[in-house]
Amino acid sequence: MDDVPNRTVIPPPSDPASNRQGEAPPTLTSRDGLLLDFDGTLVELAETPDALDIAGSLIGTLQNLRDCLGGALGVITGRRLESLDRWLAPLQVAGAGMHGSQERLEPGPAPQAAADPRIAAQVAHLRQRYRDQPGVLVEDKVGGIALHYRQAPEQKESCRAALTEVAGALGFALLSGHCVYEARPRGIDKGSALRRLAGNAPFAGRRLFFAGDDTTDEDAIVAVQSLGGIGIRVGEAVTAAHHRLADVAAVHAWLANSLDALRSSAK
Repeated sequence: MDDVPNRTVIPPPSDPASNRQGEAPPTLTSRDGLLLDFDGTLVELAETPDALDIAGSLIGTLQNLRDCLGGALGVITGRRLESLDRWLAPLQVAGAGMHGSQERLEPGPAPQAAADPRIAAQVAHLRQRYRDQPGVLVEDKVGGIALHYRQAPEQKESCRAALTEVAGALGFALLSGHCVYEARPRGIDKGSALRRLAGNAPFAGRRLFFAGDDTTDEDAIVAVQSLGGIGIRVGEAVTAAHHRLADVAAVHAWLANSLDALRSSAK
């Protein structure tokens, strides 16, 4: 994990051996609520944010789970909710976009973030800086900026330095993810978003599950476990989560098993 200012700090596990292995999460019941990360959890990471491959059964599984959970299914993502909606169409779910800068409690239009001319100026500056580096992608999130280097791994340190400078100029926090650095407003994270969602219908009063694969998901994992819920880390990284799933395929299998269990219990 990169040494980035204001990064998520992962508490050390009380039992490192069991943390590395992780227990498989229990299946969902009708009294539970489910919140999920998107990239790297529901879908495989792609070369660019617009190059995803959505499994054919995913949208139907999520729709059926949402119905079985009384609507208490949502996504907390670093993407804008408008992007999420495009990939999951026609399904819309509750949740949070841009790590919590956008939130909604029920299906419907995504809240629009006000454009910040300071961010727009920094986006233009970065695009000019990397105009001759086609493998570096500058993503304008309106409320933040992401710099992707998956297609140009040799540019990692350059991207880090560039976005560190941008974050400082904007007074933003700097995050490190899977081949991406992101500058976002301070105080915005997935854990805070999860806590706000947990306090409102349809999630209030339910045991919550959250699953995520990246460092930025650790805030939500810590938050859900502090609320008595189930935190799930996807992949092999060190985590505060009490439960683990190996990869996206394992997440899909767990969702399908949970759906089967919910349907059986409803008979």
